[in-house]
Amino acid sequence: MADGEIGSVLQDNCRYCSVRGTLPCPQALLSAYGDTIAHYGNVYPVSLFHIGEKLVPDWHESDRYCLVRSGWVGLFSNRHDGTRQLLRLVLPGEAFWLRANHHDTATKTAEALTAASCCWLSQAQMESVSRSDPAYLGGYVTGLERELALTQDSMVNLGRRDAATQVTQFLVSLAMRVTGKDILLAPEPCKIPLTQRTIGEALGLTQIHVNRTIRHLRCEGVLTYQAGVFMPLDPVRISDMIDLTPEMRALWLTRPLVRSQAS
Repeated sequence: MADGEIGSVLQDNCRYCSVRGTLPCPQALLSAYGDTIAHYGNVYPVSLFHIGEKLVPDWHESDRYCLVRSGWVGLFSNRHDGTRQLLRLVLPGEAFWLRANHHDTATKTAEALTAASCCWLSQAQMESVSRSDPAYLGGYVTGLERELALTQDSMVNLGRRDAATQVTQFLVSLAMRVTGKDILLAPEPCKIPLTQRTIGEALGLTQIHVNRTIRHLRCEGVLTYQAGVFMPLDPVRISDMIDLTPEMRALWLTRPLVRSQAS
């Protein structure tokens, strides 16, 4: 395949990466030293993926650290009965570890939910970056703590809540994570490129149940979600429904950290 074609692996110049400078990216460290990026600009291979394509690096012998440069990626747990649970949504500027396994029989997989591009680093490269800059390692740990907090937030949403509240909180939290804005203070349409099936896989609901729930919320004047666009209609009622706290708002509005030295 030619460089730049979907499914190919290419050496891409990090200078023009849309998420360069976010903490998961070692180029944030390299760019802190001026012209260094000119030398290291083509170090990390980038893979491009179709919607629905599983993320599998070319290196099967070791774990890989994946930074999502563009698009949305889902991390799934696959069940023996053919169903699956969406464990985590990884947005541009966020990262995850892809563990080495036999991908044909893997119980945990990563999949492109939109067209996506991802930058791969080996465990040895990550260890080298961490040794060269302890502050980067500290930020990496902070990122893990945020990931854990988001996971706990999702668990709370799944437990002892009706479908209407689950769907509402899921959409509101994603809208805030994507935009970096409190969408309940200044309501505006937000693009969330997920199918109702994927929303159901995240919440443990069937696609039919999600469809009925969204229709009910629209009829009640709470929110709309059509063609991948979310719009909150009644912010006060939504805040009451999901029991929105300052801690929840702060968690959702936190963006991937940026090194102050990065240019």
